[in-house]
Amino acid sequence: MGERELWNEKIETMSNSQIIELQTEKLRRQIRYCYDNSPLYYKKKMDDIDVEPEDIKTFEDFRKLPIL
Repeated sequence: MGERELWNEKIETMSNSQIIELQTEKLRRQIRYCYDNSPLYYKKKMDDIDVEPEDIKTFEDFRKLPIL
């Protein structure tokens, strides 16, 4: 096993702000996926509080959701 196989230079050398941006984007995609693919749970929970996936733009927005 080579030394670089466990090293993702692009991600592991990102600044804190870049990491937060990447994490936020991944979280937003996951919220969209859950909303679209779980109508009886996640979609209903979000609809009950009148929130759509596009409303979640930051980690602070995510923390306001009562689903997790």
